[in-house]
Amino acid sequence: MLSAPPHPEENRRLAALAECHVLDTGPEPLFDDLTRLVANTCDVPIALVSLIDEQRQWFKSRVGLGACQTPRELAFCAHAILGNGLFVVEDASQDPRFADNPLVVADPAIRFYAGMPILGSDGLPLGTICAIDRTPRRFDAVMADVLQFAARQVGALLELRRAQHSAQALRHERDDVVQRLDRLIELAQEGLILVDLCTGTAEPSRRAVDMLELPLRDGDATIRIGDLRARVHPEERRTVARVLLHQIRRARPFEFELRLAARDGEHRWFRLRGITERDAMARPVRLHLTLGDAHEYWLANERLQRVSRMLEASQALANVGGWELDLATEQLFWTRETYRIHEVAPGNHRPTLTAALAFLTPESRTVAQQAIEDTVRTGRAFSIDVRAVSAKGKQLW
Repeated sequence: MLSAPPHPEENRRLAALAECHVLDTGPEPLFDDLTRLVANTCDVPIALVSLIDEQRQWFKSRVGLGACQTPRELAFCAHAILGNGLFVVEDASQDPRFADNPLVVADPAIRFYAGMPILGSDGLPLGTICAIDRTPRRFDAVMADVLQFAARQVGALLELRRAQHSAQALRHERDDVVQRLDRLIELAQEGLILVDLCTGTAEPSRRAVDMLELPLRDGDATIRIGDLRARVHPEERRTVARVLLHQIRRARPFEFELRLAARDGEHRWFRLRGITERDAMARPVRLHLTLGDAHEYWLANERLQRVSRMLEASQALANVGGWELDLATEQLFWTRETYRIHEVAPGNHRPTLTAALAFLTPESRTVAQQAIEDTVRTGRAFSIDVRAVSAKGKQLW
């Protein structure tokens, strides 16, 4: 008996077979129909869809044979996959390669074998579809046509299976990436919105759905761009549309703040960041947006501005200015009333400690410098009277 050597590209061939995810799977009607077609048309008692694994030949479909697999070294199919055409043995008992093969001298007592390699999408043989008889016989054109047709169909079925598993793996990988991205976005307390400019639809993440209280239809939160635009505050709708249109034409990331309505109609401040995705023709096709809740920040900012306005009004009424010195940077901050007292415009004068002391007379400057040094050293408050001259020459106490 002469066992077949490994295929010249055995590792690639085995990898291609593994990608089909077919080994050790159950019967399937489409494979069984082709096997019966071969058996009936070729008038043989045995027909097989045989796949050659590393150590065995395994039968995905079989007619007239009880075993589901045999060792590879005994397989006629292992010889057949070494070529891309039909492999025929008309009388195995007279062929020195197979005369003493256990499959010939014992059950199933093979005499006639005709097999056609099943090729994968890359042209590598994954196995064969074969017709087997227990008596010697001549091979004819009908057998050739049927086996070639059946081999092409089995190859197509295996390729379909491989493509389905690849697509499923990609879906799992995509879903995993989306879930991880969603978790990261949730940690960042931001929502994600993918806007398809071609279809006019927007797909919000779970966080964005919660932030905007979007309605779900059968678990799907996809909405029209027009619905999202309707949630923009009426006072900002035209400005936001103009800004977005301008940003879509650019290739750089953008960021701005706007008010959007939740389901109850209340408008809240959000921070919108995004970037435009373009196709191979440089046409904008998608917007990738993140949505951050900026409402509390805006409320706090409004309160701060209100307090600041009240402080400035109070200082103006009392004719009292305020100042603050940063001891680390030596930067000096003046309130609006302090600028007015010194008769300088805020936009034309940058206050510094040296410049502020320069407004004082020499005697008062010495008193002020000493008071500042003492309070820095001891932390005690001070209150002193000093003389100054404004920028316009006005004498001041």
